[in-house]
Amino acid sequence: MTILGAWIAVGLTLFMFSFLYKDNPFYKFGESLYVGIALGYSLVRLWYQTWIDKVWEVLKSDASGKWWVLLPVAIGLLLLTRFVPKVSWLSRWAFAFLIGYGSGMAIPAILTTSIVKQAEATAKPLVSMPDKSEAAKKSVDGAKAAWDKAKAAEPTETDAVRATRIRYEEARSRTEYTFVTAYRDLTTLAIFIGVFSVLFYFFFSIEHKGPVRIFSRIGILFLMIYFGASYGNTAMGRFSLLYGRVLTLKKFGGGDYYYSTGILVVVMIGVLTALHFKNRGKEERA
Repeated sequence: MTILGAWIAVGLTLFMFSFLYKDNPFYKFGESLYVGIALGYSLVRLWYQTWIDKVWEVLKSDASGKWWVLLPVAIGLLLLTRFVPKVSWLSRWAFAFLIGYGSGMAIPAILTTSIVKQAEATAKPLVSMPDKSEAAKKSVDGAKAAWDKAKAAEPTETDAVRATRIRYEEARSRTEYTFVTAYRDLTTLAIFIGVFSVLFYFFFSIEHKGPVRIFSRIGILFLMIYFGASYGNTAMGRFSLLYGRVLTLKKFGGGDYYYSTGILVVVMIGVLTALHFKNRGKEERA
């Protein structure tokens, strides 16, 4: 069964990669299989995790007020009236409820994460002031003692020792000005300049000349850094998926799996070549 699963994984991977050549039966089969499995899995999950768990089991229970669960069921069924022209207007009630409820849930969360948290990060003090309280000193002493104990137990700096050292440096940076404190302040200053220079770049009420032009150009620099980092993150994510597929083809292409990758590549090339010569006359006439 393991070998069969390896052959299926290699075959489907190669089927999807075959689109790099052109649209072909192998790619169409892999695409249709993916869509069908995804739809089937979603329907089964919807049935058991939504209808059975949240409706049927609630109606079977002895809980008071259980009949209220039929209200969202009715709203959900109203969505299906969209396919009946005479009563399709009833679906507007369901869509209105979904949009209103979704907006009420999403807008506060977006405001918190995208505006409030960003404003808090921008409004931090540009220079950190050391905390001279007794609680801070005790925290540093405790972190130092934990680091000394970890070093005594393991002379080489393992991950556990490194973690205790980092905790000690973080605690010490709050009571005195250290390299960690300077790095934190530099980060805060960069965020402050970046936010206001980008906002100023989109401020067109005054002409961008002299110092104003210089500050707006700094905003362009921060925008380019953001766009480059965003693109790099997206590209690296896609490349990580590609690496995973390539490693799968390499792993399952060995003798333990009867050279599945090589055999399937040869078979696919042979089939695509035969289809090419078979349909060459039709393609030229088209």
